[in-house]
Parts: sequence; C-alpha cells; structure tokens
Amino acid sequence: AGGRSTSSSFHPAMCKADKNAKKVDQLEGSSTMSEMKETTESNRTSSSSETGSEEGEELARHRELITQQVKDDLKYSSSSSESYTGEEHDFSCKCNECLEEKLEANLQLQRLINCWIERTLRKGIRGLRKEFFKERNEVVPPASGCKEYFRNRNTGRNRYGNVYCLDETRVKLEAESEANDYIHANYVSTPFKHRRFICTQGPTAVSIIDFWRMIWQERVEFIVMLSQFEEKGIEKCAHYFPQRNGSTSQFDQFTILCTASKRMSDRTCPIVCRDLSLKADGAEPILIKHYQWIEWPDHGVPRTDQSILRLLDTVRMSIHPIVVHCSAGIGRSGVIIATEYVLEALTCLQDCSDMLIVLKELRRQRAGIVQTVQVR
Repeated sequence: AGGRSTSSSFHPAMCKADKNAKKVDQLEGSSTMSEMKETTESNRTSSSSETGSEEGEELARHRELITQQVKDDLKYSSSSSESYTGEEHDFSCKCNECLEEKLEANLQLQRLINCWIERTLRKGIRGLRKEFFKERNEVVPPASGCKEYFRNRNTGRNRYGNVYCLDETRVKLEAESEANDYIHANYVSTPFKHRRFICTQGPTAVSIIDFWRMIWQERVEFIVMLSQFEEKGIEKCAHYFPQRNGSTSQFDQFTILCTASKRMSDRTCPIVCRDLSLKADGAEPILIKHYQWIEWPDHGVPRTDQSILRLLDTVRMSIHPIVVHCSAGIGRSGVIIATEYVLEALTCLQDCSDMLIVLKELRRQRAGIVQTVQVR
C-alpha cells in the first residue's frame, strides 16, 4: 500500500512510511489545525442542531475525544517508525518534501479519521455486535486449509480443539526431515511490515520446546503475553519462562535466564516487563523483552485502554516478528494486533472505516482472530 493510497482494500504490503511518518508529525501546530478545530466545532454544532438533544451533544463529545486520541496514537506510531532501518523500511524524513504535499496529507488523514469515527458511532454498539456475529458465523476455515493442524490433533500441540491454525500463514519450524515442523502459530502482516506479528497460543507442556525453537529461529525481540498461567482454576498457559530476577529455566537445549523483572513505568499499567536471555547450545544468547498483561480477563475487556497504546508504542520498534499470545491466541491477542493494524493503516492514509474489511484480512492470516464483542 503506497503512502498516498486511499483504497478500502487491505493488502499487507509495506507502506511507504518514510513520507507518512512526516505527514502526521505536525498535526498539531500546523496551519491545518485551525481547519481541524473548525471541522470538529462544525460537527458539534451540526449534531446538536440536527438532534436538538443531549444525545447529539454526547455524540459530538465522543467524536472530539476519539479524534484527538487517534491523532495522538498516530503520532506515536509515526515517531516509532523512524527508528526502523533497511532499504524497504526507510522511515527517515525527507528534507525536500514540499509543504503543500504535507498539508494535503494532513487534511486527507483528518478526513479518514472522521470517516472512521462517524461510521463507528453511527453503527453503535448494537450494530457493531450484529456485524461481528454475522462475520464470525460466515468465516470458518475449510479443513483443507488446516491440514497440519488436524495432523497434530493428538500430539498435544493444539491447546484447543476448535481453534484452527491456517497452513498458508503458519510458522514452520526449521527442523531435520523427520522432525515435526508444526507449531500453532501464524504470521500476521500489517500495512507497515510483512510478518509484523506472530500470533500464537499459550504454550502447552508439549509445545514449550517448540515455542523456544520458534523464538530462536525468528530472532524475536519482544514477547507479549496477555494471559495468566491459570485463570479461574483452569490452565491457560504452561510455565515456559522464569519469573523471578536471577532465576533460570531449562527446556532441552534452551536455557532462559530472567535478568530483570518490574512493572512498566506507569504504576496504573497492569503489565510486568521482564528481561530474558535465551541461550542455545553454546551460541551467543539473544535478549528478549517479555511483557505480561496480568489483569486482562479471558473473553473480557481490560479496565484501561491507554495500556494498549503504551505497549504498542514500546514494541513497535522491532525489526523482527513480535510474538503475541494469550491462551488460544485469537481473543486478547487479536485486539492488540487489530489496534496496531488500524493505526498503521491510517498512518498510510488507507480508508479503514469499514472494520469488517480489517477483520476479514486479519482472519485470512489467523483463523478466528478477535473473539469477543464485550465493550467497556
């Protein structure tokens, strides 16, 4: 998707964000801010005049708050993007970019944000629920597209019997010819980057070694864990890493050392950050940042929304796939990935007002992703 595209289709191709990062970095303070404020004020007045009720005023307040939050999120996204390197991901600002193009991009971005907000508010919670369930019932992957999942049904490598793993996007473990290369994990691409995420289930007792094989193979820098090991007395994830500072865990040829453990800087943020060192067969260890969200309920919604944005702002700099898992690897994990997908799409000036298109694209890569419609 090119930096100037406004297509409503979502292709996980790389976005030319070297231009887009700069296009959003002056949303505040630019000459277009007055126009944006006038647009927001006009929307507020229009809404009030049309409805003449408190409902219209509340809608206008929601619109203004969401607009500001989305713009702030986009600035986080663009600033983090500048740290990327590589020929295909040159996110550095171009000094010769003309002011006219920047102002036009800002206005275009504002229109896309407004379109997304208006469509979401117009549908309302009831409309969004109806849309969600219709899509969930229609999209069931065929057995022919999940052959390895069914082949491994009795090996202990699948945590749940109704959460499928697509062959087309599955992570294949590098192994000798006779070894099993299967793990319940899929690559998920976004507008900024091919294979941006690896979405996977919480490791089982059988698949812990496979999990660390995948981490080592993909040179993973960040792991995001969105579940606890047990919830309501039911195992959600095997104990696959050491939790205390200075402790170690050994799984076959892999040694994992926890070198630090603390909460993220904001005390209200329910996320524990651990520094892990992964070593295998005498090779140089790789360093991993492990983030565990400890208060996100299964099939539920977390108490805070800002923590998601802080977390994404932290892991977005990775040049390798970001591993995200909960228990099944589709519910809580799907929320994190979908949020980043939308932020990147808006930064790339893509129209994402129809969230069904986003959901279908994500489910084409990870079956069943985004599992609940609960809101807070």
